[in-house]
Amino acid sequence: MRQGRSAPPHPLDHSQVRPLNIPLPPMSPYKDVAIDDGPAAPISLEDMLSDGTPYTFSGTGGGPPVQRPCHLAQGRYLCRTVRPGVQYIDCDLALSASFDMTTLSPRCLRVSALLEGTSETVIDGRRYVHPQTGIPQLAGLGQETPIGFSEQDGQRIRMAGLTITPAFFDMNQEGLSEGFTSIRAFLDPGVWHCTLPKACALREMLQSLNRVPYRGGLGDLYRESLALGIVVELAAHLSGVQPVFGPLGRDPQRIARDARALIDADPAAIASVAKLAHDLGTNETTLRRCFKEAFGIRLFDHVRAKRLDKAREMVRMSTLQIGEIAFHCGYADPANFTHAYRRRFGRSPREDRR
Repeated sequence: MRQGRSAPPHPLDHSQVRPLNIPLPPMSPYKDVAIDDGPAAPISLEDMLSDGTPYTFSGTGGGPPVQRPCHLAQGRYLCRTVRPGVQYIDCDLALSASFDMTTLSPRCLRVSALLEGTSETVIDGRRYVHPQTGIPQLAGLGQETPIGFSEQDGQRIRMAGLTITPAFFDMNQEGLSEGFTSIRAFLDPGVWHCTLPKACALREMLQSLNRVPYRGGLGDLYRESLALGIVVELAAHLSGVQPVFGPLGRDPQRIARDARALIDADPAAIASVAKLAHDLGTNETTLRRCFKEAFGIRLFDHVRAKRLDKAREMVRMSTLQIGEIAFHCGYADPANFTHAYRRRFGRSPREDRR
């Protein structure tokens, strides 16, 4: 199934620029396209970007020169506008090239979840690292804003997300006068970014968008319903509306899931179990019990495992010194870090880097 694809790729220079100062159309920078021909289906930059979207692009990584538009990835890439101003992206890609790219995004709200792989985004000059745990990421762009992506070949990227532009509200001013003010506020001038570790329902919906069990028209309808549901759930979460099952603190399973979401989003930021319990509106004993009953593992053991998993990713993917990695992952003593690392992975950090 190939819908909305551009002409076949043709050779161009290694570094390409469509100037970032040209007028930007008031729409998503991504074109509606469906590429779902199996895991070997080639995907190029021109398949993804709307005509007229400004960008800069260059190949990286020291490999053979990357030409644009070239085949940057293989796999599934679905992007579709389901309402004026509401567009979803669902992808499962195996990257076949390393590259740096910057596009100019229009005024919009972006919510997404990275389910597999590693990704760094630069928004208005500020760098954000996305956890691959499915934690929703929210970016509010109140004006045209440059967004940069740096990707490494050889990795698998699974992601689902939604872009909401002012057109959604312009077309539905009367019907959206109530309940959606929390979303509209993020379209005011300025740039804002955060993670939403407590938005468990939103996280599950984004995961479902990446795992649609249907094909053809039924799959399209299912994705459309999920996309609109994500808009509603995002608005409810941002406005503090509680779901019908009641306060989060009364559900042991919810306490455990919210704790795991916070840990997975940034394990090094968990200063203590007591502080985590306070943030979740419960006590330390209840939190430990709920977590062990829900996942069969002690909370501290999960924190340690996630810190070490993050450390291994940094050891293999970054050029930071081992001591710096230890500090970033919550270890004040590099020797303790090395001991814990070897016990979990059977190799020291330095051995793993070779």
